[in-house]
Amino acid sequence: MVIFLKRMCGFLLLSAFALQVVSIFVTTITGTMLLTLADRSPSEIAIKTASMSSLGFLRENFEFEYLTSRITFLQGLINWLASIAIEFVIPKENKSVSKQKRDKAAGAILTTTILMIFSFYNGHANFYKNYFDMLCTWGKLLIKKYFVSKPLQVLPLLIVPGVFYSSYLLFEAFTAPPDDE
Repeated sequence: MVIFLKRMCGFLLLSAFALQVVSIFVTTITGTMLLTLADRSPSEIAIKTASMSSLGFLRENFEFEYLTSRITFLQGLINWLASIAIEFVIPKENKSVSKQKRDKAAGAILTTTILMIFSFYNGHANFYKNYFDMLCTWGKLLIKKYFVSKPLQVLPLLIVPGVFYSSYLLFEAFTAPPDDE
């Protein structure tokens, strides 16, 4: 179990970093898109302006980008907190009983913090029932935007084998027999 937790901790840290990079990238690109709207010709863009708020405008016109930035930021934060919580609860040799108890308490506090963040997030969700609903909507938009829309885009199709291969490597890494961990 300790080996699995160490592997999970590493995966969560790596995924937290990657998700935060995606969040920064997507928000930067989306901000640039928004700042250049006035400089584009009306034939280039089809902007809806029925919304009464900035978030409503984003949801109407850039829902995929809006959800990508929100989801990757929150999930990156959660993965980072979870990795630290796991690091605290992994048993370590030669550790005093009081230190083990403090570490266990720290892991429990961080786990509770994660639950509080999800509860707060779900309680303040705009346009979506909860975080899971956001994920489902994002998945549908991803498929529609990159795999169903015309003209078909080549780069997303090239990413699919990479996702499957990375998933395979991750599975192998988690199921490999322990060696020098």
